[in-house]
Amino acid sequence: MRRNLVINVLLTVCSVVFIIALAFGLDFVVRRSGVVKPIGNSRELFINNAFGKSRGNAKNIGAVSFGEMAYTDKFGFRIPKDYKDTHYSNTILMLGDSIAFGVGVKEQDTFTGLMRTTLPDTGVYNAAVVGYNSYDYENVVKSFLPSHPEVTRVVLAYCLNDLNSQSAELIDSELNISAKKKTLIDGARNIGMLAALNEFLRENSTLYIYLKGILTDPQM
Repeated sequence: MRRNLVINVLLTVCSVVFIIALAFGLDFVVRRSGVVKPIGNSRELFINNAFGKSRGNAKNIGAVSFGEMAYTDKFGFRIPKDYKDTHYSNTILMLGDSIAFGVGVKEQDTFTGLMRTTLPDTGVYNAAVVGYNSYDYENVVKSFLPSHPEVTRVVLAYCLNDLNSQSAELIDSELNISAKKKTLIDGARNIGMLAALNEFLRENSTLYIYLKGILTDPQM
């Protein structure tokens, strides 16, 4: 009987080790395939009260944003990795949120990156920050522009969630989906441990993102 118990324990341990090894192996395959990228931003990317009461990006840092490295300058603005600090008398200030910042996008493919290529004699500041809203843009302008006369133009990348705080409800209504209706997975995300686990897997497991994309409908 004792022998059977030992065998059962060994089989259980081996099964657990096999499942973990299989999960890591599949995650490695999905990550190498480039099909999906982890979702989320490095915590050290953000700082509080960068522009008045608005948070901003940390200064002179390299951090991960949706699986892509993002670098910032002395102002906390996103720049290319090999960026050289050149003073331009004619500079554009780009304001926006995650779209303008370019989460998961190489810097040269963002709005500001394309501007740098198209306008080599013009400076471009990418002041976009993930999660920014209308009042944040005002705070950046009031805090930054008075001491930076080199900025001659401001470009604002405005998204639906910036235009109206009720945009999500309006979209749900258009799709005839109740804004209060939640799936089991949506409800589970609000449970402490499950929410923390979901956040961790979103940032670190491409296999989790891939499977969630198949089993749920995140695009909807």
